[in-house]
Amino acid sequence: MKTNLVRGFTIIELLVVISIIGLLSSVVLAAMQEARAKARDAQRIQAMNELHKALFFYYDANGEYPKPSSGTACTNPVTNSIQCTSFNNWDSPAGGTTLASLLAPYLPSMPVDPAQTLQQHNTYNLIYTNGASARYGYGYSVEINGSEYDLITRLESTGNPLRCGVMQYISKRGNDTLGTNAGDEWCELESGGGAPSNIDATQQLYALSNSY
Repeated sequence: MKTNLVRGFTIIELLVVISIIGLLSSVVLAAMQEARAKARDAQRIQAMNELHKALFFYYDANGEYPKPSSGTACTNPVTNSIQCTSFNNWDSPAGGTTLASLLAPYLPSMPVDPAQTLQQHNTYNLIYTNGASARYGYGYSVEINGSEYDLITRLESTGNPLRCGVMQYISKRGNDTLGTNAGDEWCELESGGGAPSNIDATQQLYALSNSY
């Protein structure tokens, strides 16, 4: 009687198949992660545009951009600090007035970054920094007299065509204390900062200001 033998897979063949499946899975996962990052970036850009419009309407009604109403350093333009010129955490300023309350007639709810769940991530100097404390969120810093501002966020996708380093964003406020380097270009020297810009900004920065 003739016996038909069924040939199975060898261990090597199984390992090759498993390796191919693993490779394909990693490629698909990376593509999905990048797609999600792009979707979150689109949300950030939309939120920035909404904030930008709300700030425009506020200026049109008040003749200045919103600024904290109190704080010991706010009365001295020489020593004004980040607490005076920046609304860190939309609902927790260094004074009595929140950015959320000032913009409420033009923007019913303040945006929360899609990668975060708390509004206290909206701290100006932590958005543009390259340090370990860097985070996603929205940063707003205003000139002491309410005449100019920077509005910044951090993008995730490394290929986003709107990131600084590709786009030329000029800072109105510069760094986080006395407005040093205001008028310089964000990411002028890639992400390293240094002379002549000295603004150490991540290349994933997206910026808006009162002039663009």
